[in-house]
Amino acid sequence: MSDILREGAEVEKQPSLFFSFLTIFQLFILNKNQNLNYNNDMNFTQDHIRELRTALKDKSLTAYHKRLQA
Repeated sequence: MSDILREGAEVEKQPSLFFSFLTIFQLFILNKNQNLNYNNDMNFTQDHIRELRTALKDKSLTAYHKRLQA
């Protein structure tokens, strides 16, 4: 009977190790997804800044906006 209990105790330890690995793997995937989202956001922001700078350099566009504000 004690052998059965010992084997049962060993079996109970294995799932916790598996779930620990699974949790670490999920956190790794989440971290990768967050990095991808951050990079996409930064690329979008840089593109938007580039467009704004180009628009500000366009004299006809800035003159048009100044006329609208007056």
